[in-house]
Amino acid sequence: ITNYVMLELGQPLHAFDLAEINGGIRVRMAEEGEKLMLLDGQEVSLRADTLVIADHQRALAIAGVMGGEHSGVNSETRDLFLESAFFDTIALAGKARSYGLHTDASHRYERGVDSQLARKAMERATALLLEVVGGEAGPIVEAVSEASLPKVEPIRLRAERIEQMLGLQLPATDVVRMLSALGLGVRDEAPGSWQVQVPSHRFDISLEVDLIEELGRLYGYDRLPVRYPQARLAPEARPEARAELPALRRLLVARGYQEAITYSFIDPKLFELFTPGQAPLLLANPISADMAAMRTSLWPGLVKALQHNLNRQQTRVRLFESGLRFVGQLDVLKQESMLAGLVCGGRLPEGWGNGREPVDFYDAKADVEALLASAGGASAYAFVPGEHPALHPGQTARIEKGGRLVGFVGGLHPELAKTL
Repeated sequence: ITNYVMLELGQPLHAFDLAEINGGIRVRMAEEGEKLMLLDGQEVSLRADTLVIADHQRALAIAGVMGGEHSGVNSETRDLFLESAFFDTIALAGKARSYGLHTDASHRYERGVDSQLARKAMERATALLLEVVGGEAGPIVEAVSEASLPKVEPIRLRAERIEQMLGLQLPATDVVRMLSALGLGVRDEAPGSWQVQVPSHRFDISLEVDLIEELGRLYGYDRLPVRYPQARLAPEARPEARAELPALRRLLVARGYQEAITYSFIDPKLFELFTPGQAPLLLANPISADMAAMRTSLWPGLVKALQHNLNRQQTRVRLFESGLRFVGQLDVLKQESMLAGLVCGGRLPEGWGNGREPVDFYDAKADVEALLASAGGASAYAFVPGEHPALHPGQTARIEKGGRLVGFVGGLHPELAKTL
């Protein structure tokens, strides 16, 4: 009978043997480690966050999941005690699964049960018991806390919102007809606006969009018009004198370079070779001793990559990298985006039609000029004689724009090349 009523009305019920209940029913949280033998013969150790149906001595059932074996109905039972309750979905969510259980009751309570259905289901089960097995009905003890039960407030439904979400204008008569057919109370509030009262058994409807979903379902998804979003997008003006990094990368790749990605931390000895006299920003917990300083230039990482290639018989190397350099100490640390490159070996790939001339300063300068030309014209930049501790004294140029230093180009210093 309890299973039948659950299928008929959607309200789970549980029947206890009244003789096994000591002192009356209490609904409480379980005590940590409290034991309960379930109807399926499994003994579980309850947790303190689990709601239980109990008497004044022990737990009788896990609320909304399964009853206990010792208080269950058997062939010797003379007096039945029926329990019909509303449990909040949040209170029971995941509880059955946490004990390795899955029952029809937990399945329904976790998805929602009508909060006003408990007494009606009790009366229905009592009527069936009297009809099938006879006996005499006892009193119904009802505990209700209206403040704790879900309150279903009227929902405001607007015609403009329906049109916005479904893409069509539904006649007002159709809106009222379809919602009334669902058992919802629809009342005109203003032109193009309704107040909709939702019955307790439709606990899945609480927002305006829920009502619009129901209208779309009843109208027919296949009948809804297909409309594509429209937007006027004005192209953003880009200054011609500014080149984006992806374009610079593509240009260097087209000129025979390969992109490298090196670590931002380098060997302090290498740091000293490229920037003598400067104090490096040292890491508090470096990965290894040769990766203990933050780089102030991208060149040390590229030179290490060049060493790696030369040691493996790759004599013609062209590498570039884009990334940050770190200037100063933690209190005044600056992170600057840089682009760096390196060329080594033959000017052209080895082949029967190509000579074996090695690259020189002017090959590197040609690549730099190509980069500057793609960023609005190389005429805005000037190459002036300069000095850099890592570059050849007679083959070093400062790259300036409006008198401001923006870069260096040159050959590696012979002493540095010998050291490396």
